[in-house]
Amino acid sequence: DNLGDRVPNFSRVGYRYGEVPLPDVQFLVESNRWFIVSPVVGDDQAAIQAAIDQVEALSTNAHGFRGVVQLTAGLFTISNQLT
Repeated sequence: DNLGDRVPNFSRVGYRYGEVPLPDVQFLVESNRWFIVSPVVGDDQAAIQAAIDQVEALSTNAHGFRGVVQLTAGLFTISNQLT
């Protein structure tokens, strides 16, 4: 608009830009490469970021995946950006 406000377009965000379904990693990623995070009371950012960092540190497996960060059911509070 005339104030410079715009609506962000997140339609190209996600696995392969949202153009293909998520792979069934249950059979493509070994169980020792799964990092499961459950919500805690307070801020969940550190736990989620730690799991992301652990996956990032892994080399890719035979299928080209490093690992999985799986969030259990629940409400997660994230106070800042995840990288």
